[in-house]
Amino acid sequence: MYNICSLIIFSLILSSSDAVNSHTFRAAVVDYEPIKTDKVTLESTLENAYVLAKYALEARWEDVDLLVFPEYGLTGMVQPDRNNATNTFAQDIPDPTLISWNPCDEPDLFPNTKVLQVVSCAAKYNAMVIAANLIGREPCNNTDADCPSDGQYFYNTNVMFYKNGTFAAKYHKKHLFMEPYINPSNKLDYTIIDIGFTKVACVICYDIVHREPIITLIKEKGVKNIIFSTAWINILPFITAPQLYTSIARGLGINLIAANHFAPNMSMMGSGIFTSGKGALNQTFDLSSPGKMIIADVPLNPEKINSGDLKCDDDSHYDHSEEFGAVHPPLMLVDPFTKTPYPSSQVTSKLNTFVNIRLTEFSFFYFDQNRMENHVDLCKGDFCCHLDYAFSNKDDTVYAFAVNDGVMQVEGDPYEVQVCAVMRCEREDASTCGQVPLVETKTTFKELSIEGTFDNNFVLPQMFGTDLQLIHGKDWNFKSVNCYDHDGSDITTGKVALTGPTEQPIMVASLLGLFD
Repeated sequence: MYNICSLIIFSLILSSSDAVNSHTFRAAVVDYEPIKTDKVTLESTLENAYVLAKYALEARWEDVDLLVFPEYGLTGMVQPDRNNATNTFAQDIPDPTLISWNPCDEPDLFPNTKVLQVVSCAAKYNAMVIAANLIGREPCNNTDADCPSDGQYFYNTNVMFYKNGTFAAKYHKKHLFMEPYINPSNKLDYTIIDIGFTKVACVICYDIVHREPIITLIKEKGVKNIIFSTAWINILPFITAPQLYTSIARGLGINLIAANHFAPNMSMMGSGIFTSGKGALNQTFDLSSPGKMIIADVPLNPEKINSGDLKCDDDSHYDHSEEFGAVHPPLMLVDPFTKTPYPSSQVTSKLNTFVNIRLTEFSFFYFDQNRMENHVDLCKGDFCCHLDYAFSNKDDTVYAFAVNDGVMQVEGDPYEVQVCAVMRCEREDASTCGQVPLVETKTTFKELSIEGTFDNNFVLPQMFGTDLQLIHGKDWNFKSVNCYDHDGSDITTGKVALTGPTEQPIMVASLLGLFD
């Protein structure tokens, strides 16, 4: 167990730091594997909190302004019995909007807050903002019609602390995923805090694929920096962790600071820092190194999504209210700081524990093996997508163009989506498309562009390689234009395209209209 006192002493010799410059701040995320235990206790939770404090000390040497820990990063993934084990480590978290409290300075002000005290001291003595995830407990009684039978709510909760250790915010997860002992937040939570150099908001894991709260935070509240603590299950072919992160950042015109739980046996790994226009500033998707801290300089104002030459259909009209991102010229970072060279990731052995989406409802077009280029229009009902492609090198690898307008099933949980996608396949069989490659391919694209008009105003783009790494952000671009149809409904035309020939074989390239 790490000694918090020694960490504090060492951190005191370091000078305080502000944001890197007036245009950026420095963020860090930890792709963390919690200390293994058969059951969750206060002691095991504190032990992970001391590890967080160790990372905070390391991050201070790198002048980090903001440190993010993953979902269940302090408690581990063990699902507790809420009548027993949970009560030993769940924290009684006060409302920071009603009181001003520094747990490090005032440890006795509230009972059952030892974990909060450790994180607060890590923030204070390392002069950085910290976001961590734990289980929060709140009592209730029979005046609350929704009060559980044991008289208490247990929430999956993110807590944030200012750089002086003051408790800044708490956020309860709204959309649970296989968490039977946790209560969902009973209200929509738009927790936004000003951390001095920018405003940030938190969402937790499954919240991010629902319209609320993230779309309101971005569209109506103007938040450009989202802290994302997650235990994300890697789901092929469209939403592995790196695919999700880059598509959210580039599709919504924001910075996404994502810390994932490292548990490859549960299909969980992959963390990073992503921005609109560039995608990954720094990221890891690496089986070999649990506990990796990823650091990058983040633009205070992410690039605005470019509409380029895209136009609304003849029967639709522009909706200028739906333009996301900064209203000033794009800020391009020059030689951004990264703790490790980009990309920082490698898959050192086959990761065969991906969860797979069933593609049986998709419309498929398999590429003609005798053609080096083609133009294809493909529809699913009234939803249509357009594809242009040209190969620079070609072997006998099978590629498919796939379109869906309906529901995808993930572990029994339905996603309503519209999808335009190009996928590598083992053969002309939908069940083999967009999966971990069994054999190496030498097929590469000279040109590739996918375009579609979606029945909402949020389209998520991504390109993912057969090496299970992102296609580098500079090698492709995304354009979108928001419109409204003749009946007043929101629609968006989106286009994802290579900027030139790529040497990296593509496994999946897609546009997703994901939000309900």
